[in-house]
Formats: sequence, structure tokens, C-alpha cells
Amino acid sequence: MDLSRMAINRIWRAFGLQPHRSETFKLSNDPLLVDKVRDIVGLYLNPPEPAAVFCVDEKPQIQALDRTQPLVPMRPGQIERRTHDYDRHGTTTLFALRRSPKVDHFCSREMAQPKSTI
Repeated sequence: MDLSRMAINRIWRAFGLQPHRSETFKLSNDPLLVDKVRDIVGLYLNPPEPAAVFCVDEKPQIQALDRTQPLVPMRPGQIERRTHDYDRHGTTTLFALRRSPKVDHFCSREMAQPKSTI
């Protein structure tokens, strides 16, 4: 059966399918996970008085890159331009701390070190 790209696109749209999009997840193998989740949920349901709740998340292994040349800014009729090359400065980790209704964040920079072998 031959279907055109447009026919396939209409079918995907009709059923709400987006095969080009995907998400990843990781299952925990921590045997104490259920107990830990219960403890955290319990604090949300029955917080002690006075209570402060913080939510911290981490995005590790962000490449710390610098352009070797300055950007050429956009002008009327011309997009911003940049060179394709860059200098590597190791990796950095972004931590975000949510304190309602405001988000505070800070960045921790870890320089990549060569690993020695024994």
C-alpha cells in the first residue's frame, strides 16, 4: 500500500501522534524508593509548623563553550552570524532552587580533568 507523505501526516494528526518527539526516563533500582517517596509526600500533605519547602533540580554535564570570534549582530535584512568553532572549557552543572513564587539558580563549574590510568 502506497501512502503519500501528506496522507501519513493527516493520519498522525488525526490520532494525535508525534513520532518525531520522544522523552526519556529512568527507573530507580533503589529498594528504599517507596519509603522515600512516602516521606516526601507526607511532608507536603502534613507539613510541620513552621515549614519551608525547597525543590532542587540539577542539569549536569552542560558544555562550557566560548566562541573563538565575536558574533556579527543582525542588521535589517541580515540574520545574526557566528563562526562554527569554539573553545571548550570543560563542563558545568546548573542547579535550580524553587522557592515559591520565585526561582533562584546558581551554576557550579567543574573543569574537565584528564583521567590518569594506573
